[in-house]
Amino acid sequence: MARLTKPDIERRLLTGASVVWQDANDKNCQLVLGDPKERRLFAFLLGTKIREPTGLSQNFIDGLSSAYGATDDPASTITATTAATSSAGPWRLQSIETEGFGGLNIWARPPFHLDFDQESLLIEGPNGSGKSSLIGAILWALSGERPRDQAAGHAHEPKAVFGLNDKPAGDWPPIACYPPSVADLKSPARVRVQLTFQNPNAVVAKVERTLDGGKVTTSIDPGFEVPSILLETGLLMPARLAHLRLDEGGGRLTDAVQKLTGLDDLVAIGALADGLCHKSREYLSYKRKDLTAAMKEFDQAIGNARGSLTTVQVAVPDFAVAHTDDDEGEMAKFGKMLIDRAAELTQVVSNDLAGGLDLASPSVQHQVISAIGAAQEDLKAGLEGVSSWKTLQSIAQAFDEEQAKRVSDALAMARTRAEEAVRLLEKSSKDSKFQLKAVAAQWHAQHKTGAVESCPLCEHDLKAIPLLAQELEALRSAGDAATRRFDDNLNSISAELESSLSTPAKKFGHDILTLEPRAKLVEDLRTTFVVKDRYAKILLKFGTLVEAALSDTPGSEITIVQRVAGVDVLKGLNERISVIERLIGLAAWFRNNSGEWSGWWRRLTGSEASMDAGISLHKEAENTSEKKPTERLYSHLLRLSDALAKAEPYRKAAEAMPAAWKSGKVAAEIEKELKRREAIAESLMPLKNLGPLAESVARETIEGLSDRVSKLLKRIHLTEQLQFHEARLYRKEGLIVRGGFVPELRIDATLVANTS
Repeated sequence: MARLTKPDIERRLLTGASVVWQDANDKNCQLVLGDPKERRLFAFLLGTKIREPTGLSQNFIDGLSSAYGATDDPASTITATTAATSSAGPWRLQSIETEGFGGLNIWARPPFHLDFDQESLLIEGPNGSGKSSLIGAILWALSGERPRDQAAGHAHEPKAVFGLNDKPAGDWPPIACYPPSVADLKSPARVRVQLTFQNPNAVVAKVERTLDGGKVTTSIDPGFEVPSILLETGLLMPARLAHLRLDEGGGRLTDAVQKLTGLDDLVAIGALADGLCHKSREYLSYKRKDLTAAMKEFDQAIGNARGSLTTVQVAVPDFAVAHTDDDEGEMAKFGKMLIDRAAELTQVVSNDLAGGLDLASPSVQHQVISAIGAAQEDLKAGLEGVSSWKTLQSIAQAFDEEQAKRVSDALAMARTRAEEAVRLLEKSSKDSKFQLKAVAAQWHAQHKTGAVESCPLCEHDLKAIPLLAQELEALRSAGDAATRRFDDNLNSISAELESSLSTPAKKFGHDILTLEPRAKLVEDLRTTFVVKDRYAKILLKFGTLVEAALSDTPGSEITIVQRVAGVDVLKGLNERISVIERLIGLAAWFRNNSGEWSGWWRRLTGSEASMDAGISLHKEAENTSEKKPTERLYSHLLRLSDALAKAEPYRKAAEAMPAAWKSGKVAAEIEKELKRREAIAESLMPLKNLGPLAESVARETIEGLSDRVSKLLKRIHLTEQLQFHEARLYRKEGLIVRGGFVPELRIDATLVANTS
């Protein structure tokens, strides 16, 4: 049987024919792609440059899926082409014409044309004259390959081009002639090679291969056919010789043979298929952890919905992730039913809520429930949670009745002393000796008794100066105040006044003068229970109840202290006195009115301590008995909570179902993709045998060559004692060359020196 070439193997597999070989143990093996899916996948792998099963690009994965799911069959195309093929040869090359082919053409110049006239030519020329390029053009047109010495990959694949700064300037396929400028790199590369053949009957056949915009197309006359063995041995093998690398003796001869015959690519495809079919490798282990996590989230969400609906005895069907594929299916309908039921139960309190709320939305229902909970916390805090109430309460604690009387006495004393200090200031401003007189009077008070009869300084009798005696007597009764400076007197008065205050009372400043307790309490209550978003935008009826009650708050207002102009020198002291008097007044107001305010609050809220059903919040009028009692705040919130509590199981379940749907969608997509990949891997399974097939072809090649070498050596009469016997490829040991010194014994020839 003729030895198979790479094109033979590809053609047989793509047409669904079987490829038969014998392994190293002489066991018959067979590879056949009997399904169009298998043939399409093989054709796709032949056309892609991916050969490693790791780091797979999404384009490659999508390409596999597209090839698997397509409807065409490579066998039909190839069979049709083969049926139309005529063996009207032999064919001889008549001419070649190229456009844009590197080494033959120049950028933006006319096509290159050479007539062979069906003759065998020997071409001679210096390096760089285009000899290899001419052979390369013929090779590329016939096979699509152009093996090169230093580059891997196909010649039509774009490679980086660098500028003068050694930075990438663009990409360009090496098979095309290079443009003269960086700007031209942006234009699409176009390469065309046309071969014209002629047979003895003067029949012309053309082969044309074109690269245009990255896409390679081929046109071959139906009657033209070149045996694959000719292409392999006559064109491709000589071109591949430069690629053979034995790694300084460390390479395998089988690898070299496979590379030389082109079978190395089939080996790589077989290894790729093996990796794609391996469950622990990248392709088939796609998002396994994500699938586990999504399934766990799905089951947990369904479990939450089931647990929420237990109290209302609603059964949750046994949904699976596959149910998320149908947006109109049972799972979607069940979720909508929960939303509708929760909205229906919530709708009974819609008149108590702000307009525009979508009560069918679980998130809006959650907002309402949160607002109710926050309102209950606000009520629980009560008046004590209002900032102005806390301020008034702390003032009342700092100025209880006993403390208020003590501070009032201190205020009266401060005023008296201040008036005296002003009088002393006026006298000292009119009498330059006033301070001297005051010191003298003070000295007399400390060292003498009785009335001042003689001058304390000069001891002259004062009978003749009765006015001075009277003045000294008055200064003696004024005490230390007369001897001090006015500022010192003020500081002393202020210090004594401050000492009468408790520490908490000292923290209040001038802003307390503008505090009107009733108005401030109403303002703070409105801010806390009416203006906040939870009331203004959600619990509208609650805010309305509070607003109505604020018009009937107890207690009278107290006048805001007007600052009265007084003696400028006492301005600071008077302002401080005004603050303290205001604090005393606020404390008295709180003691007198806090009880009424607390009662008003209890009636408004309806707390258990003062619940009195049927009592209106407003003052009773003549027609009170005809009025409907105002709903208390606690009762109002309780009514809302009860209504929403009935909807709560449905709301929670409705919230759980979208979470289940989302995670189920993720899990379903992963499962779907995994099933698709497993099906693709199943169709790729036969390609795992490409490696053994290629090894078998290489083995046959080596053994056939061994027989020919053995016969040749016998014919040339070797004189060396070591006789070559055979070379054979073994599965584990690799290539073994046998020789011997006598006919009966054979040894490993590589063990003997000076042999090869």
